[in-house]
Amino acid sequence: MSDCECIGMCRFFEDNAGRFGPVEPILKLNLCHNEGTECARHVVFAIAGKGAVPADLYPNDLQGAARILDRVRQ
Repeated sequence: MSDCECIGMCRFFEDNAGRFGPVEPILKLNLCHNEGTECARHVVFAIAGKGAVPADLYPNDLQGAARILDRVRQ
């Protein structure tokens, strides 16, 4: 597994420090250290660019990512 290309610029976990408690390392392993392929934030970034990723988009919110991309495509 390689790191997500956004790992150096994504502030989601920094902005939500302490919010996820002991599961945070597991989330990071599954989302950030898995090339970002399962991360909603990365999906939006890859298709629409950094500016399209809202600060409040959770990495597991793939439905939210789909709604964002639908708006971008219109």
